[in-house]
Amino acid sequence: MKVLKLMTMMSCACLMAGIVGCGNKSAGGSGGSVSPQTPGDAVIGYMKAFKAGNFEETYEDYVTDESAKMIKHLMKNNKGVKDKLRRKAEMFKNATFSVTDTKIDVDTATVTVKTSGRMGETADKNEHFPLKKINGKWKIDLIAMQKEIAEKVAGAIEAISEEEGDKAKSAIEETNENTIKKLGE
Repeated sequence: MKVLKLMTMMSCACLMAGIVGCGNKSAGGSGGSVSPQTPGDAVIGYMKAFKAGNFEETYEDYVTDESAKMIKHLMKNNKGVKDKLRRKAEMFKNATFSVTDTKIDVDTATVTVKTSGRMGETADKNEHFPLKKINGKWKIDLIAMQKEIAEKVAGAIEAISEEEGDKAKSAIEETNENTIKKLGE
């Protein structure tokens, strides 16, 4: 039961991290579709849409199709997710963002973003976002991000208790497999 509750909380946390943890030096504006020609453009457009509360735009324009299916599934099956997203977006209304690093390897990339001035936080925060180039456009891969976060959480749990960590890893793997299967339906 503990593991199931942890998995549910972790899935929501991964979604929130992916949605709220990014931006760029010009992401102070509101919404507006940006053609993601560079990995940084994708992150910029994503954050602008998020800050403006245009959650549908975030998954239509800036994330992979698989990630969009995951977001739609979470929003459909967890009624409180959209309200949580709105509250998170409010935390960013005065925040500034800057792309501090971009690493491109053919059709994949990682963008590092520094967030400053987030409501309720005094320290800057650095986040790493995996992207894929699909049909000439860069898209944020929230599923890859979720897997990375899940692995870190499982590692932390394992450090606390090897047995509980193994159970959490198994649950994470099963949850990821089930999510991917459901997205394919």
